[in-house]
Amino acid sequence: MSSWTLILLTSERLISVWIPFKCKELCSRRRIILTWTAITVLLFGANVHFFVTVDLLLHTPQGSDVEQLGCDVHYQFRKFFGLWYWIDALLADFIPFLVVLAGNCAIVAKIVMAHRQRTEHVRTSASDVRKVSRCVYLFYASSRGFVSGNKYSAWSRREQCYGWLC
Repeated sequence: MSSWTLILLTSERLISVWIPFKCKELCSRRRIILTWTAITVLLFGANVHFFVTVDLLLHTPQGSDVEQLGCDVHYQFRKFFGLWYWIDALLADFIPFLVVLAGNCAIVAKIVMAHRQRTEHVRTSASDVRKVSRCVYLFYASSRGFVSGNKYSAWSRREQCYGWLC
């Protein structure tokens, strides 16, 4: 049950990272309790066969003449238990491991994507500031040329500033 609780926690973190605006709706206390109850019922259903397949049996341990009473798999279900070990491993270990691993990888991927977007935005913003300041200067220089009536004043002022004709 603890591995499935980890799946619920990972799912909640995944939802809060990928779709944060729906997290409160999707991860409400009521939904978490309902999901946890459903998982408990399903896991109980998967393990209810023990009431039928395991019985109190007499068996003789190797190297002993004394019969002992103990819990063991009923003889007619021995073949089933060969398969049950794999089903149990899937339900208790492999599926939870894969879901938690995939969820954590998706969370890390989203964090990396957000970091890249932020750094790109910061770089773009710094470059935009330079572009805006150039545009403001060119607007000023061109309007100065219109005001003074000299059509070359804006160009010549720009050349002096950036040193292209020096």
